Amino acid sequence: MNIINQYVDGQNFYSDPSIEELISSEHDTARKEIWDRAFAFLMQTNFKTLPLGRIELGEKMYANVDEYFTKPREGALAEAHRKYIDIQYIVEGNEIIDITSLHNMTVTQPYNAEKDIEFGTINEYTELQASTGRFYIIYPTDAHRPNLQVGNTAEFVRKVVVKVPVD
Repeated sequence: MNIINQYVDGQNFYSDPSIEELISSEHDTARKEIWDRAFAFLMQTNFKTLPLGRIELGEKMYANVDEYFTKPREGALAEAHRKYIDIQYIVEGNEIIDITSLHNMTVTQPYNAEKDIEFGTINEYTELQASTGRFYIIYPTDAHRPNLQVGNTAEFVRKVVVKVPVD
């Protein structure tokens, strides 16, 4: 059993099946204390009443609580990070997250080290259906295009992104 399953078994908190392909045993065991803290925060916090914004979780780890309306895929840029692994948890709503290998992203806005982000376009990707109670883990080897609408209608989403430091 990988480390993710020990947190979500029997809880109203679901990892997407795609995570099994993304989880590496190296991250599972070498960084167990970081994963412990990240998932304890996710499972013990009432995100429906938590204020929006950044929450410091210690040792370079933090979470962003955000609300927005989803947007069309057309014109939306993908993003990638180098210093952090994202755990994206959908508190409320539905969205699509496109994900692909970083090698499939054509960079249009170079890496900003201060913000740990670069933007680009992607043509090959896997479409993930993100819904309430589901989470996704996105590694620095991935490019992702989040916040996309399902169908033709924008939908309200409340999301928490825990930023887990790579080192």
